[in-house]
Amino acid sequence: MIDLRNVFCRLANVFALAAGLAGAVLSLATASHAQDVYTFKSVLSTPSASWCITVPANDQNTHLIVAGCDGQPHQAFAYDNNSALTAGGYCVGGVSGKANQPPSAGDPVAMTDCSGSDDRAWELQPFKDQPDVFAIANPDSLCVTVENTPIQPNTALVLAQCAELPTQGWVRSKVAAIAGQEEFYWYGGHRYCWYDAGWHGGGWYWCGENLHRGIGWGGPIGWHWWHHHGHPWHVHPFPHHPHNHGPHDHGLHNHGPHNHGHVQVPAHLQVHGNVHHNPAPHGGHPHHH
Repeated sequence: MIDLRNVFCRLANVFALAAGLAGAVLSLATASHAQDVYTFKSVLSTPSASWCITVPANDQNTHLIVAGCDGQPHQAFAYDNNSALTAGGYCVGGVSGKANQPPSAGDPVAMTDCSGSDDRAWELQPFKDQPDVFAIANPDSLCVTVENTPIQPNTALVLAQCAELPTQGWVRSKVAAIAGQEEFYWYGGHRYCWYDAGWHGGGWYWCGENLHRGIGWGGPIGWHWWHHHGHPWHVHPFPHHPHNHGPHDHGLHNHGPHNHGHVQVPAHLQVHGNVHHNPAPHGGHPHHH
């Protein structure tokens, strides 16, 4: 005679093991999709003066500058989905000087709304001979560049053709996420927050409007390539141009007249072991109003 109690106990153990494995897989997936936050120090820095990319004011179209590195939040940028650089709900992008035209060389780099357009996508491309030095490049091979030298406080950042110039070299350092910082994005004059539940299901809504039917719906996960902590990445497609030598080469290997060769990184700026491909999870699904 079959002992049903023994059978049920065995089945319960199997289900418990399966649930544990599923939880572990979910935990690993969440960990691999957490956000990285960086500061970017110019290779033009010296032992007596270090210069970092800085947001002087948290407003749309605020032009980015360099200022003395101070470790404050206005110099910290989240690298959302390995494609968008964000701070205070805004996205780093070029500001075109021509109506209805994409940004071009010479245009300023600023905090813009997070429309998901190509000019808001960035790739951190290591210099050919200096893997600790990165160019911040958009899909048109335009790089975030210090406008004038010698560098000094409030020097503007502009777009320029990527050429591994010292004015385009940045040493990135991973920093802790800002405690208590809300997760939201600005788009079209509205602030959008993620909600697991709302009148149109889970997704991005105007902050605080997820239960007001017919108001504030943005889109589901992946809308505008936005990232919600704990969800899988939706990486913005990033075209690669011939001078980048194919889809797996993230370096700017320019061999033409614009290649100014090896950039010497001062010893005090050399950073080792600062690239973390599996950062710790932020945990949970916070709802922000």
